[in-house]
Amino acid sequence: REWNTPAALWVSSVIYALLHFVGAPPTNWLGVLPALASLTAFGALLAWCYVRSGSLYLCIGVHAGCVTGLKWLGQLTDDGAAGLEWLFGAGRFRFVNGVGGWPMLLAIWLVLVGLEKLLARIHARRD
Repeated sequence: REWNTPAALWVSSVIYALLHFVGAPPTNWLGVLPALASLTAFGALLAWCYVRSGSLYLCIGVHAGCVTGLKWLGQLTDDGAAGLEWLFGAGRFRFVNGVGGWPMLLAIWLVLVGLEKLLARIHARRD
């Protein structure tokens, strides 16, 4: 409440990203910066969900959906994608420390923005 919304959004997003490294410190420091950037961006998306909805329910749902999707994708793809670590990432933060996660993050955000606009139109018609 003391900070403006953008500052609170980004600080909480960086904290969200850093907390993912507490349980399992990285062994490959080369993957830390991309993972930190991806997790910070995802944290910003979750914070944006909270700011727009005023509730944690949407944040929890988006987070759970993305984690489930990443787990399924991890089960469906080959761990031995030699030479493609830059795209898919590797290790514990697979699909997070590669650039392949960025288009998916953008797609999720666009779907949420579209859903928000659709719901606003529906509520405007009711009023």
